[in-house]
Amino acid sequence: IIIDDLGYKHHEDFRAIRLPAPIICAIMPHAPLSDQLANEAHRSGKEIILHIPMEAQHHHRLGPGGLKVEMTKQEFINTLRKNLNSIPLAIGMNNHMGSLLTTHPMQMHWLMDELKNQGYAYVDSMTTNQSVANVIARNKKVPYLIRDVFLDHEVSHQYIQQQLQELINKAQDKGYAIAIGHPHPQTLDAVEKFIAESHLHNIKIVSLKDMLKHRKHTTSTLRTTSLPEQPQALKIN
Repeated sequence: IIIDDLGYKHHEDFRAIRLPAPIICAIMPHAPLSDQLANEAHRSGKEIILHIPMEAQHHHRLGPGGLKVEMTKQEFINTLRKNLNSIPLAIGMNNHMGSLLTTHPMQMHWLMDELKNQGYAYVDSMTTNQSVANVIARNKKVPYLIRDVFLDHEVSHQYIQQQLQELINKAQDKGYAIAIGHPHPQTLDAVEKFIAESHLHNIKIVSLKDMLKHRKHTTSTLRTTSLPEQPQALKIN
């Protein structure tokens, strides 16, 4: 399970980081709490990825570190590198929004070349089914994963419970599944309960590195930051 959008809400973000399972912490670059959260996540044994803003179809405000289609290659690479350097403890990234940018092959080639050179993994948040990011990651041999379920597109206990059941169903069907949620109190309540009851569903919450191994990817090129094993992906026992 990946918790996105970390970096702006003190109480909820630190609560997410302290969940008693190998949750993946997706931290926004250059956010007010990014450094504190990354250090605390690392101390708590959590794996960290960068949650990098990418241009959306409706051109929503991106915030610091946003990547846009109109950027030159040098502007794109410079911005990406600043983002990656902002949280040295990260071992990968996923996209924040990106329903426009992830459909552009040229920019995704630039992205994956940089990630490969620096040893990062990529998680495609799949904010559009037209994304080419995961295909290009595979072709470039960048370790990658694809989001299966959004937990809280609707922020209600009933909807989130339904999505967690969908996550279980997908994991049982194909052997693993990946969820993305956000640090809403309702989501954190549901995930906390899910962690406590995960053994009842014959599933195990595993780390990003373990999930990549399960997916038959090599992790030999991944960055090493003395991280303990974690994320929020599900794997059948």
